[in-house]
Order: sequence, then C-alpha cells, then structure tokens
Amino acid sequence: MNIYQLEKPDIILADINMPRMNGLVFAEKVKADNKEVLIAFITGYDYFDYALAALKTGVDDYILKPVSRKDIEGVLKKFTSILEERNRDKNLGLIKTKLKETTMTAISLSIFVTNLFKISSRSIFEFVWNLLFFSKYPFAMAV
Repeated sequence: MNIYQLEKPDIILADINMPRMNGLVFAEKVKADNKEVLIAFITGYDYFDYALAALKTGVDDYILKPVSRKDIEGVLKKFTSILEERNRDKNLGLIKTKLKETTMTAISLSIFVTNLFKISSRSIFEFVWNLLFFSKYPFAMAV
C-alpha cells in the first residue's frame, strides 16, 4: 500500500495472496482512493468466490496462474487502450471547453463592437473570430 500511495500508478498487477495484506483488501483500498486505477489479479486461486469478490471490489481483470508472457501482454494492451481512450476523452472535453470559452469571447466582443459602431453583427463576429484564431499577434494567443 505504501508503494501505491507514493507512486499512484494507473495500472496495478497484484495477487490475492500477498504477505502483508490480502489482495482483495488492497484492491478495495486502492479503488476507494481512485476508481480510475486499473487492477488485474494474477493468481493461482481458481475459486469462483475469489473471482466474484474481485469483481465486486472493482478489479478489472483476473488471470489464473500459470500465466504466459502473452497473457500479461494482453492485459497490459487492454489496460493501455483504456487509458488512451480516457485521455482522448479528457483532451476532447478540454478542447470543447476552450472552444466554447473562445466562442463566447468572440460573441461578447462582437456585440460590444456592433453596439459601439452600429455595424452588422455577422461581419463583426467574423472579424473578431478571425482575429482570435488567425491573427499572428500575441493578443490572439492570450485570449
């Protein structure tokens, strides 16, 4: 548990039978701290009760020993894909938020300039939008 708390990994490969703490208790504590951590048990216990308890704890995969390199690679590829998808979703959300903020800024500036100069709101919006996105000046980068 100490290593988990220091390192905060995204992926954990553990056994149910560990020296200081039962793997099920460990997984439960990790998931309580961060539900996003991906956990796979690699264990020799072929009991349905253990597998069920692991699923209830939130363990993401359960591999029976003996394991092959292919088994480990399969789990790691699966977990890596999940993490990449989460990052894509997170980045897409940030881009959408930034675009919405920038659009609102462009609309606000358009309304201000339209009222100030009594010019067509569509042409002002296009001007402000182009200024924000296509200008080479630092002003556009800061907005």
